[in-house]
Formats: sequence, C-alpha cells, structure tokens
Amino acid sequence: MVLILARALRPTLFINKCLFENDKMCKNSANKFYKIEQVEKSLAVTDDVIVRGERSSVLKVMYYKSFYMEKHYYGPMRKLEFRFHQIDKGLHVLRFSEKYHLHLLISLLFPVWVVVWVALCFMENDPTDE
Repeated sequence: MVLILARALRPTLFINKCLFENDKMCKNSANKFYKIEQVEKSLAVTDDVIVRGERSSVLKVMYYKSFYMEKHYYGPMRKLEFRFHQIDKGLHVLRFSEKYHLHLLISLLFPVWVVVWVALCFMENDPTDE
C-alpha cells in the first residue's frame, strides 16, 4: 500500500506548490521546512493545494537541494520498478494466493492425520482384541 501511495503522490504533483528547489534556503541541510507565513512574501504560495481533486491546506513548505529528490524519491523508486511491475500485472496477488492454498491444504490435512493417529492409538489399546 505504501508503494502505491508513493507512486500516486509523486513529488511532481507538489513541486512549485509546496516543494521548492532552492539550495540557498536549505542552508547546511539537504532540505528544510518553513511555515508558510515565513516565506509567503518571497513566493506566490497559496494556503490550499488541490491534488487528485482533493483540496488540502498547506501549513509548511519544503525547500530542497538539487540532489534531494534523486536521492530520496527517484532513485529508490527506480530500484522498486520490478515490484511495481508485479503490482501492475497482479503478480503479487498470485504469489500470495499460491502460498495461501498451500497453507489451506496443510491446515485441512493436519486435523485428518491427527484424527487417524488418535483412532489408531485407541485401536492398539482396545481390550476386545485379547
């Protein structure tokens, strides 16, 4: 679920709305958050952002250095490309269902073997055989 949300809420939806690339504003860190009141004079920032038809209030904006998105979003998302392919094709469900069927089969067979074993134990100690 987190992977799907990470892809759906990609940074390009927020860049120049509440995410801004600016090395100077980050000072000594890779990114820095500011309250909207601190930066509204230097930017044309609105208090609301519409993402996928939903209106959200913006309380803070983030400035980031040029390498930040590559290191913390685009790079990791490229590494997960194979996993996204599996999700898109529905293969992650198939893998789960194969394991589920195996566990179900074991769960169904185990009680049968227990019953057979208990019956055999009682048959060994049956006093009518003497």
